Amino acid sequence: MYQYKWFRVCLGILVVLAIAFMARQVEYIFHPLFVLIGTLAAPVIISGILSYLFRPFVVLLSKYIPRSLSILLLYAVLIGLIVLVVNLIGPIIASQFNQLINQIPVYFQQVQSFIMNNQNHPAVQPIMQGNNISMDSISSQLQNSASTITDSLVSTIVTVGSAIVSFFVVLFVIPFVLFYILREGHKLPGFMLKFVDRDHRPEIHKIMQDMDRALANYIQGQITVSFIVGILSMILFWIIGLDYVLILGIICMLTNLVPFVGPFIGTIPAVVVGFFQSPLTALIVILGVIVVQQLESNLISPQVMGRALKVHPVTVIFVLLFASSMFGLLGLILAIPAYALLKVVVTNLYWIWKINRRGKKHRGEEMI
Repeated sequence: MYQYKWFRVCLGILVVLAIAFMARQVEYIFHPLFVLIGTLAAPVIISGILSYLFRPFVVLLSKYIPRSLSILLLYAVLIGLIVLVVNLIGPIIASQFNQLINQIPVYFQQVQSFIMNNQNHPAVQPIMQGNNISMDSISSQLQNSASTITDSLVSTIVTVGSAIVSFFVVLFVIPFVLFYILREGHKLPGFMLKFVDRDHRPEIHKIMQDMDRALANYIQGQITVSFIVGILSMILFWIIGLDYVLILGIICMLTNLVPFVGPFIGTIPAVVVGFFQSPLTALIVILGVIVVQQLESNLISPQVMGRALKVHPVTVIFVLLFASSMFGLLGLILAIPAYALLKVVVTNLYWIWKINRRGKKHRGEEMI
C-alpha cells in the first residue's frame, strides 16, 4: 500500500513536469498570464523577504501594543531612517557616480598611453609580431571601446530610468502587501493545515516550521552579514585612499548577497579603480579584501548565521551555476534559499518514510 502511494507521488510529479513542458511549447498563449504572474510575484517575493527581516521587531512590539499599531510604528521608524540616510549620503553617491562616468574615458586613455609607452619593450615585441598586432589597431580598438561603453552607459541610464518607474510602482505596492504579511502571516500555517489530513498534520506542521526557520535564518543572516561586509569594505577603501568609496562599498554589500561567488564579483570594480590609481593600490585592495572575507567566513557568518543551512560549498557552486543559467540574476539571489527549502522538505519526508517503515516492520514482527 505504501509503495502504491509513492507510485502516485512519482506519477503526479511526472504529470506536472509534462504539463510544464507542454506549456513551454505554446508559451505565446500563456504570455499574458506569465506577465501577470511576474508583475505580482515581484512585490510578493520582496514583501516576503522583508517580512522575515522585520518580523522579530513586530513580534517584540506586539507584546506591548496591538500588532497593527506595532507595524505602523515600525513603518514610521523606517521612513525616518530612509529620509535621514538619503539626505546624508544621497548627494555624495550621486557625485561619486557622475565622477566615475566622466572618468571612464580617462581610464581608457591611460591604458592606451601605457601600451604606447611599452610597445618597444623586449617582452612585448615578440607577442605583437607573432600575432600581427599593431599599435594603431590597439589604439583604434580602445577608442571604439571607450565610445561604445560611454554610449552604452547612456542607453543603460535611459533603460534604468524606465526601470525606476516600474520600481516605484512596485515600491508603492510593497508596503501594503508587507503590512498584511506581518499582520496575518503567523495565521497562514494553521490555515494551510486545515487542508491536510488530521493524522498527517504533526509531520506537515514540523516541515513548515523547519522551512520557516531555514528561511528566517538565511534571510536575516545574509542581509546582516552583507551589511557588515559593506561597512567594513567602505572603511577599508577609505583607509587605503581609494576613490568612489561609497559606490564600491555598496557594490560589495549588494554582491555579497549572492553566496560564494558574490564577494569575488564585488571585488573586481574596486581592484580596477585601485589599479588606475596605482598598481600598489590595487594590490593593497586585494590583500585588504582577502582579510575582510576571512573575517566574514570565519568570524561574522558563523556568529550571525550559525551555519544554519549546512550546504556544502561545492553544492552551492553547482546550484548557483544552474540557477544563473536558468533564471539569471534573480536565480543567483534566490537559488540557495530555494535549495535549502527543498532540502528541508526532502529530509523531513525521508525521516517520515523511515519512521513509517520501522513501524510496519515492528508490527510485522509482532504478528510473527
